[in-house]
Amino acid sequence: MKKIMTFAVALMAVLAAVASTPVDKKYLAGAVPVVNGQVLYEKTYEVPGKTAGELLELVQGYAQAELVSGPDHGPQARLTEVNAEDGVVAASIQETLWFLRKPMRSDFCQFYYQIVFQVKDGAVDVMLRGLRYTYELTDRPEDALTVRAEEWITDKEALSKNGAKMKKMNGKFRKATVDRKDAIFQNIGKALGAKTVSKTIVVEEY
Repeated sequence: MKKIMTFAVALMAVLAAVASTPVDKKYLAGAVPVVNGQVLYEKTYEVPGKTAGELLELVQGYAQAELVSGPDHGPQARLTEVNAEDGVVAASIQETLWFLRKPMRSDFCQFYYQIVFQVKDGAVDVMLRGLRYTYELTDRPEDALTVRAEEWITDKEALSKNGAKMKKMNGKFRKATVDRKDAIFQNIGKALGAKTVSKTIVVEEY
């Protein structure tokens, strides 16, 4: 009985600690911008001294090497447009989005999105849009969850009513998406040797 009571007390302490662990504010309100009903991330990089042609080559090289052929890419990942005249590079990406990655245990989904680069002399605009997920709940493909970001990770869908916490299932998709977006934008900046000059954050209205 003493062992049971000790275990129960320890379990309650762990649960209390988890419940009281604060959520990083970067995952809360505004972390998933919604523009005209669509989840949309935007960022502009300033690259003084580089022409539109030079920047087009840089973003095309980045998209091909790091996204289309990246370590977690899927079979549907591909460049969809390279237009030097209009200064556009676009790609449709499938990749593995990891929630947990350990030797004996893993949790992940297939993540799909479109990325569009618009280049001009000295600057690059980037858009990340069309986000969706396929998550296998069992060993049967027909049981897989397929869902769009707008239905799953927005403030309305993924946060508690007071906006202070993330819902358990939706929240892990939201957190992983925000982290992946941050990594992509950071790596683009490194590839360009650029400085970020703007980031669009639109808080969803509901």
